[in-house]
Amino acid sequence: MDPYDWWQQRLTAEFFGPAAHGRPVILHLDDEKVQRLRGSSGPDLVGALQSRLDWDAREDIFDGIFRAETPWRRTRPGNPLPEPLPEPPPCLPLLAVCVLAATRMHRDGSAWSSNYYRRLVDLLPMPRGSAQETNRRLKSSYEQIPSHWETLRGWMWAHGGARGLVTFQEGRQTRIGFALSQAVVRKRDLPELDGFFRSPAGQAAARRGPADLVVALRRWEGLRMDLLSPPLRDALRSPRPVRDEVLGGVLAAVADSPDRVDGQRPTWSTVLTAVPGAPTPEARWRDLRRLALLPTFLDDGWGDWQVGWYAPVVDGVAGDTLHGASDASGVDSGGGGGFEVRAEPDRSSYRLTGDLPDAEAVLSHGLYAAGARLKVEQPARGVLLATENSAAGAWVATAVVESDEPLLLVVRDDLLDAVMDMLAGAGADEVHPEQGPFPGWQVLREIVLTDAALAGARLRDLGAAVTVRVSRRPRLVGGLPVGRESGAGAWGSRYLIDGPPDLVLPAEWDPTESVLLDGHRLPAPPADRTIPLRSLSLSEGLHTVQVGGHTRQFTLHPPQPLVLPAPTGETRWGETRLTVPYGTAAYFFLSDGHAIPIREPEPPRWWRRRRVPLRAFAYRVTAPPEAVWLALDGAPRRVHQLREVPPSIGELNAVDTAAWARFVLASDVERPERKAWEHYRRAALNRRHANATAMAGRAR
Repeated sequence: MDPYDWWQQRLTAEFFGPAAHGRPVILHLDDEKVQRLRGSSGPDLVGALQSRLDWDAREDIFDGIFRAETPWRRTRPGNPLPEPLPEPPPCLPLLAVCVLAATRMHRDGSAWSSNYYRRLVDLLPMPRGSAQETNRRLKSSYEQIPSHWETLRGWMWAHGGARGLVTFQEGRQTRIGFALSQAVVRKRDLPELDGFFRSPAGQAAARRGPADLVVALRRWEGLRMDLLSPPLRDALRSPRPVRDEVLGGVLAAVADSPDRVDGQRPTWSTVLTAVPGAPTPEARWRDLRRLALLPTFLDDGWGDWQVGWYAPVVDGVAGDTLHGASDASGVDSGGGGGFEVRAEPDRSSYRLTGDLPDAEAVLSHGLYAAGARLKVEQPARGVLLATENSAAGAWVATAVVESDEPLLLVVRDDLLDAVMDMLAGAGADEVHPEQGPFPGWQVLREIVLTDAALAGARLRDLGAAVTVRVSRRPRLVGGLPVGRESGAGAWGSRYLIDGPPDLVLPAEWDPTESVLLDGHRLPAPPADRTIPLRSLSLSEGLHTVQVGGHTRQFTLHPPQPLVLPAPTGETRWGETRLTVPYGTAAYFFLSDGHAIPIREPEPPRWWRRRRVPLRAFAYRVTAPPEAVWLALDGAPRRVHQLREVPPSIGELNAVDTAAWARFVLASDVERPERKAWEHYRRAALNRRHANATAMAGRAR
């Protein structure tokens, strides 16, 4: 399926499906929500929109999407009565990217300013154009965007609320106001707002108008700020006239909804109803087996977290289909359509498919789900502790941890100070919070709790529901780490060969127990129970420590020389994605000779954290569809052919000329591509010679 059409269908199902009947529709899309909707196999949203933009158009780059509405209007069934069209206008991916730019403004702290277009430029860069030119084209073309919002509003009104109630407002910022209005309130906020709308203060403010709604909400004593989404929380804490006007319009639209969600927290009765002739819902709930549905967290290495689910197999249950909600209306949880768990041979966890719950909503509101044999019961949580799970290949949330065990903590912003105080008292080393997997959350890496009793008590006070046990296992500390292997069969921690770790024995180690390294007895440790391993001249490879029936493994690796990898890539959804080495100037060459410099990303956090002289890594880029060559200015300089297109070298600007000067003598070319590169090389040399001759003639 065409990527743009795929996203049109996905957004329609997410926001305008049967569940939207009579309810406010908030088209809030941030990066995390986009990734959840995309899943593991869907196309990139921004790439899908780029495929429909006409950057060569003189006036409006969005004109192709506007013209697509003409055949859409013709899809009305032949009927003399004016019936509403069954599907929304084909502009949803465009509007989604507009809202995505607005949510990024909030995320980087520059919301509600002219920086909106800068965020849009970051999302939709103009091929072969500067950022300034892209900004100019987007601003001039954006005049069309309000008409798409109006078309969507008319379609929703025509359905009389059956496909949702309108919440987007224009405000004084007539162009970007619609997108801004969808970036300040999220669907997960509706249960909390409902309590306000039912209160005397909320009802009185609703009668007076949008501006009074914002003021009254800020003053309402029943407001639980910690349960609101970060954008709304920030809007209520930091009054700004333009944003308050937009927020007031959204609140007024939600307040007018005749079928708002109710504000109660989820219970088992949310997902189990009485069935004539069957056991009562209470009895049915008691009879179900408990399924541990555990959030997983995996750092992609560039500061972005992939969040998923891990569910250990329940003995005797081969599979089930569960339906649930993260509040009384299924607010923003996913899971409304049901998700399946299926056991597979040689796997200790279920394979999960279907409409899986949204992890952020589950942490904020809790989750109750039930099937024929299994149930999930998770309260809302503001602190999660996760341990490394080699079977899952990720950090997995857990209810039982051990002292001296590396942990990942996922903490809501408002609880961060309390967690930091707890860690300081529980003997943890210096902690550096980082941006977490969701807005308004932080992660704390490699946390080791040495005082199990104190840590357990403090965590219970924070509502973490985690038991901390005294560890009887040895642990590895220090050394020169280069990461941890993940996935089934992982060997454990990895270190450079010149920097093996120290071995620390547990506090309750029995001196009569042998300490073995690769089967050989080690000498008794000093009083601090620490055995340095650096003096043992360990060899490269896997090493195994055994103490009192417990085993720890680690691997030692030699330093790697700086070797530029051959550019590798994959083609997916019409995009060519390439892996190129960091620290090397790289360009895309087009058939007309134009050069597109590749901008390197900032080094990822894991790279900056390493305290060792690591020498190289690679990053991924998406090749423009018109690119023919990828050129790497390394040692040696290399070029790699992306498409078989003959050269048609035209006028070259200063950037093009400088780039060709680097590579025109490049000799490291794959054998099948040498002849094609020779044609390009000669054509570029001829063009440079012609340009030089012309300049000399003009000088005379």
